[in-house]
Amino acid sequence: MENKKNILLYPFAILLAACLLTACGKWGPHEVLFQEVETIVNERPDSALALLETIERPETLPEREWNWRALLWTQARDKLFHTSDTLINRVAAYYDKHGDNHQKALAYYYKGRVNNDLGKLEEATTAYLTAYDYVKETDDSDLAFRILTQMGTLYARQGSDRQALTAYEEGLKIAIKANDSVNIAYAHAYLGRIYGLDKNWKDCNTSYKHSIAISKAIGDIDLLLLGTQELAAYYTDQDSLDTALDLLKKAVAFENEYNIPHDLSTDLAIGDIYRKLNETDSAYNYLSQAIKSENIYTKRSAYHALYYLFLQKGEAKEAIHFNEKYKACLREIKEMGSSSEIQQAKEQFELGKRIQEKEKNKTERGVIVLLFLSILSYVLWIWNIRKEQEKEKLEIRDQQREETLRDVLHENKNLKESLGTSKKETKQWKTKYKAKENEMQRDLEAYGEEMEDQLLELPLKTAQLLEELNLKPRALTDREILMIQSCVQCYHPNCWSYLQKCANLQKDDLLVCCLIRLGFTDTEKMLLLFPNPKDDNSGDMYSNEKYTKAALDKRIYRIRRERLGKILNSYKELVLFLQGL
Repeated sequence: MENKKNILLYPFAILLAACLLTACGKWGPHEVLFQEVETIVNERPDSALALLETIERPETLPEREWNWRALLWTQARDKLFHTSDTLINRVAAYYDKHGDNHQKALAYYYKGRVNNDLGKLEEATTAYLTAYDYVKETDDSDLAFRILTQMGTLYARQGSDRQALTAYEEGLKIAIKANDSVNIAYAHAYLGRIYGLDKNWKDCNTSYKHSIAISKAIGDIDLLLLGTQELAAYYTDQDSLDTALDLLKKAVAFENEYNIPHDLSTDLAIGDIYRKLNETDSAYNYLSQAIKSENIYTKRSAYHALYYLFLQKGEAKEAIHFNEKYKACLREIKEMGSSSEIQQAKEQFELGKRIQEKEKNKTERGVIVLLFLSILSYVLWIWNIRKEQEKEKLEIRDQQREETLRDVLHENKNLKESLGTSKKETKQWKTKYKAKENEMQRDLEAYGEEMEDQLLELPLKTAQLLEELNLKPRALTDREILMIQSCVQCYHPNCWSYLQKCANLQKDDLLVCCLIRLGFTDTEKMLLLFPNPKDDNSGDMYSNEKYTKAALDKRIYRIRRERLGKILNSYKELVLFLQGL
């Protein structure tokens, strides 16, 4: 929070105000350019960058203009992945001393964004909390919304769903109060994500549909794309894979139609759906693109999906490779900071605020007392207070360094233990896999011998079966149907080969064609195909010949007109055609 001078210190306040007005009155030659950039930086970041690049030798600018330019530069490049926090740290430090509440909030917000990109989650948390404290003293509802939603996303990625939900709900309240349709839609999308993580499917579905409806109403394509992607994730969790896949394909179509940069997390979602649908080639193509993402969370999930993909395919070597990549991502995420560390950073920030408020009150009371004593006593008291503050900061800094060192040593120990356990598990897995492989080989050999014996006996058994069926037709078992088909395959290979090429030929149609080729009469075919026809109340099982004959004729008509790849005008033509193959 911004430090304010005690209202009783009129001489000092007047002198300070005069100094600030003098400093602010000395505008540089680039003031108009910076003001123009501020008006377009959020809507047209590329144009803002182009204007800023027109400034020659920016390193020679006065401190005020250099920091102003640096803050605008960070805003324009916000959608890119940052590689260093040096620039934004300098900007935040400058505005922390010389800026107003809005400038401080903006500087710390982008400091949080940069540290988030760099994986410094504790620093990012502290920066966002600081930015939110400053923005509450302004009327910039959009910036307050962005700060809260970034905090919510940070909490959600570390598993702190409750804190994330609180941040998103607060953001939604701010957006509703400001009547900002865009931010309301984004808030609903973010809330849907948290509801989905908590398996609250009803509220999840409702939130996503609210977001999509608003984005369609205002014609915001980026927002519609976000809502579509998030809703697809909801349907994926519900195992409605076809619906989810259609939504993601629409999202890709939106990107192509409106020339929006492709989001590799969409490839991850599509690839994982194809994996669940057992379409391994498509799954591998999309997941291979997803691992190129600079987002560590997307890469982690892509490697995990590839591990399961190759595990399904039985390719153990590749599965192990991607599992190691997945574990490496987990270690990198862990190094970025856990939810407990983020919570600790939040608590530390709150503690610092309480200490600051306490010191502020203490200072104000001391100033009132010192005014009655003397200016000299006042100056000495201020000096002592500052000395104590510096001492406290040094002690806190030393304590944090000691805690960090202990955490690193403990983490290294855990990593060594985890590596040893992984090696033992890998060795045990290899032993089990070898034993399973030997067992499968023995089973395969036994099965081959059994099949060989059955093949040797097939001609004799088939002949016996055909003779038996000719003498007394009856209901066929699945095994007998296979024997009849095998008979056609062995003794009439050309006929069998042709029937196999007929894509529209169903299982029952294939049996009819085989019986025709083997010379069974219509009566025999009826009794074989329809052993239990509809009863006509006469008491005779086969008395309803009209029904069976009609059913057989209907099936034969369907075969000769639709399913043999050619049209045969009569039953006789069908018999001659099959007999001629």
